[in-house]
Amino acid sequence: MTERMKMLIGDDGSDSARGIPDELARAGLPESVAARVLAVADVWLPPSVAGEGKMAVEVTPLAIERAQGAARAKVQEMEAIAAAGADQLRTAFPAWEVTSEALADSPSWGILKRASEWGANLIVVAAHGQTGFSRLTVGSVSRKVVSEASCSVRVVRQVAALPPDHPPRLVIGLDGSSDADLALRTVRQRQWPAGTEVHLVTAIDEKVVTGVFHPNPSHARWIEASDEQPLRWVERMLATSQAELTASGLTVSVHQE
Repeated sequence: MTERMKMLIGDDGSDSARGIPDELARAGLPESVAARVLAVADVWLPPSVAGEGKMAVEVTPLAIERAQGAARAKVQEMEAIAAAGADQLRTAFPAWEVTSEALADSPSWGILKRASEWGANLIVVAAHGQTGFSRLTVGSVSRKVVSEASCSVRVVRQVAALPPDHPPRLVIGLDGSSDADLALRTVRQRQWPAGTEVHLVTAIDEKVVTGVFHPNPSHARWIEASDEQPLRWVERMLATSQAELTASGLTVSVHQE
């Protein structure tokens, strides 16, 4: 039996998050998916103190007690958001196993920690446009997740609406590394809508072209002793990758710069 793909979806109730199911419908994902919708309340909940047979809350000043109540209310609000997101996913993907949860934490760290604990294969988050001072002071949850996650991350953005039957267009940057190989393998293994286009891109640094060439060990399989040009392996890599993706039913183009 094929193991279900584990996908953690960060949901903040925004318009961008509401567009996640439509985005995932075009992502070539397998039918067997375990999706967990996670909504993180950006609050701090003080720990409870264990009592006899139940959890007892420490006696606190009125101001702190009110703050605790407000924090719990925020978590409950995020529970409702996560549940709504899960219902939306179940409607869009009836074969998926979908659950939801909410927790109190910094949004980015909450997503990262839960993904690690659960062993997620893919994290999905919505992007929000932030500019200037807001970006510097608040930061970006999606940016933090992308830079710190130990698994793949898909960032969903609000873009101009496309017709429902418009095929996806993918751009894959290739550098001959093991990570690039994984990206190619992942694309080949997914089931994409008919007409899906893939554009392979490789950019060569001028210092590599004009300097003494010392091939990376990961490039060795592309290099042949008869190569007169030091970067002939790049053309060979692109041609092989293009052929493999084409054999998977994708329309593939190549760009080298």
